[in-house]
This record gives sequence, structure tokens and C-alpha cells, in this order.
Amino acid sequence: MSSEYGTRSSAELKNQARRSLHTAEQAQPCVAVTEPNWKAMIDTQKAQLAMLTQLMDTAQALATKTEIVKYLERQLEVLTEQTENSYTITEDFQTTMRRASEEYIASMKTAISDSSKQVGRMSESFSENLSETKDTMRNYMKRIFWITVIPSVVTVIYYLTPLISPLISRIF
Repeated sequence: MSSEYGTRSSAELKNQARRSLHTAEQAQPCVAVTEPNWKAMIDTQKAQLAMLTQLMDTAQALATKTEIVKYLERQLEVLTEQTENSYTITEDFQTTMRRASEEYIASMKTAISDSSKQVGRMSESFSENLSETKDTMRNYMKRIFWITVIPSVVTVIYYLTPLISPLISRIF
């Protein structure tokens, strides 16, 4: 095809064919066909060929009803399969999540139980340490008391001995 007919729409090609046909119909009464008439008839044929080529190209690109139905059925099968797969995956996920939550709850219960036992042991240990510390403090307080009292008693005896000794010697 020449560039004159290359990128025209079907409406333009039809209009050109009508014009060419109209020009071809205006034959002048004479013995010979004139050059414009020949050119118009040739242009008409070229336009018709261009329209036919365009229609054939378009017809090849169009799908038939049967092809569309088959394509849609294949797509429906794919969608059905994917839906079934998603149901299976969802059920597996839910089962896994249930199992994981049960394991988590069990581990949390164990952790709480262990923590409460540990707190009980720590409380008991603290109480024991506190009572030991109290006993130790009492012992130290007794020692400190005697350590502070003994020098005072010795001092009192030291000062009182010269005073008491003459009194004792008078009694005996």
C-alpha cells in the first residue's frame, strides 16, 4: 500500500471510495475513457483493497464467542482452584495459630508458676536472713553492751575500792 492509503480509518477510506466512485460515474460521452476516469476507477479499487485489508486484519484480531467462553471457563477453573487453596491455607494458618497460642498460654502459666515459686523461695530466704540478721544484731548488741559496761564497772570499782575497803575492814 502506498502512504496515501496507509493510516486512514475505515470511514475515511469509505468516503474516498464514494468520491472516487462518484467521479468515475461522471463519464463524458465520448468514445474513449478519459484519464481522470481511469484514475478514479483505479483509486476506487485501491480504496476497496485497503478497506478489505483492514477488515481482514481486524477479523484476525477478533475472538470468537467459543474462544471467549473457553477462556472464561479456564479462568473460572483457576479461580476455583485458587479459592480452594486459600481455604486450605487459611485452615492451616488457623490451626497453627491455635497451637501457637495454646503453647504460649502454657508457657506463660509455667512462667507464672515458676515466678511465684521463686518469689516464695526469695521471701522465705529473706525472712530467714532477716531473722538471722536480727539474732546477729542482738548478739552484737549484748557484746557492745558488755564492752561498754565493763570499763564503766571497772572504773566504778576502781574508785569505790578505796572508799569501800576501809568500811569492809571495819566490819571484819
